[in-house]
Amino acid sequence: MRRAITTVPVTRRGFLAGTATMAGAFLAACGAVPVAAPADAPEAAEPEAKAAAPEAAEVTEVIWACYNLGEERNKTLGEMEVAANDVLQGERVTLTITPPGTNLWEKLQTEFAGGQTTYDIVVNQINWVQVGAARGTFASLDEQMARDNIAREEFLDTASWLFKNKLYALPFQVSGELLFYNKAIFDKEGMEHPTPEWTWDDVISNATKLTVRTGDNTEQWGYNFGYTGINVGLGTFMLNNGGQVLNEARDRVVYGEDQLAIGGAQVFVDFILKHKIVPWGEERGELRTQGGGSVMGSGIAAMDSFHMYPLVNVVGKIGDDLGMTAIPSGPAARTVEVHSNSWSIMGLSKVPDAAWEVMKVIAGEVGQTLWTTQNYPGLASVTGEFQKNFPNLDFSPIIEQWQQHGRDFFITPDVDAWRKAASAELEPMYTGEKTVPEAMKASADAANAVLSERPDEFK
Repeated sequence: MRRAITTVPVTRRGFLAGTATMAGAFLAACGAVPVAAPADAPEAAEPEAKAAAPEAAEVTEVIWACYNLGEERNKTLGEMEVAANDVLQGERVTLTITPPGTNLWEKLQTEFAGGQTTYDIVVNQINWVQVGAARGTFASLDEQMARDNIAREEFLDTASWLFKNKLYALPFQVSGELLFYNKAIFDKEGMEHPTPEWTWDDVISNATKLTVRTGDNTEQWGYNFGYTGINVGLGTFMLNNGGQVLNEARDRVVYGEDQLAIGGAQVFVDFILKHKIVPWGEERGELRTQGGGSVMGSGIAAMDSFHMYPLVNVVGKIGDDLGMTAIPSGPAARTVEVHSNSWSIMGLSKVPDAAWEVMKVIAGEVGQTLWTTQNYPGLASVTGEFQKNFPNLDFSPIIEQWQQHGRDFFITPDVDAWRKAASAELEPMYTGEKTVPEAMKASADAANAVLSERPDEFK
């Protein structure tokens, strides 16, 4: 069977003996004749007592799956797999990276509906967890954590992984909104670098000066929206203008008629259409490709409001020119979106106890210390290791903003469905085909049509 692996401990002596046997077989196959021992050679002494044969040890295999994260991050996952197997005693973890283009979430749901699972531990997203928790796709971790005296507070973002106050995942990387800026561009223009005290007015003023055009060609952009979705960038503008996105029960969006939310969206759109300081459409896509996943990486953007995720790639592209600080505030608030990715145990795993032992390693200090080369960790005790990897960057204003003003991704069990419907209706306001109030009303109506059909299992 896949999961019960019987192994015999191999000593170095046994390994060398096996090597000699294989070498002899290789020589014989090549027609070489072994040299006989001399006739007067002494007989080998009989051992005083035969060593007892080592007992067979049964090791449980745990299948750990993640979607493709790119060459560098996949490599780090491989290092975590090796490190975990060095630590584990009765378990062996096998890492599976699903091929590019694989819809892992669809696979997990389809298998669960059929009463089976390929994996024991999987990567999880905040738009998957509540659906999976409600249906039993993911297993609750509270019992194991209580037994092993592991507190939720040891992790930086467990709130994203709760459903009905039960915990269904352990975060391994935390990210949130922040402001990247290119120090070289500011220095070239003799301008002060952005600070945590900046407001929208400061951004507009500075980004306008830093946007350089020759005719129809933009040679340098003053600002960029790394994420524009209603749950991240646009939603942050709504909240920081004093508006609301969801009602308290999270079963209806209210921004379509909330004048402060509409006002925040208007400022967001004005960055693009009125002030013309933000790339959009095909040009934005080309710059992201050129920059290895971020416009900041292209080297021709002065500022980029984004997340922590592309940090390693941006450093690789512009090096010491990179600066970072907190997101500029609106007139009402400094709210920023914060979320994480995590590892979860599958509800149908046949080896949940073994999977938990693996979880403690990959989501604990061993695994997360290795992951600090890629992103900000989810385990509080290893955050200092992350800072060591980027000695020229100061994360303190960003982390302070996350801790004091962080909010979630507007998580609901049906977040994917209502967000998709809402976003489709917002597109015309970015091109000027619809006014902001018109697009916001249409967007809210589309979202509420989805939310009104929420299944009972999600309530």
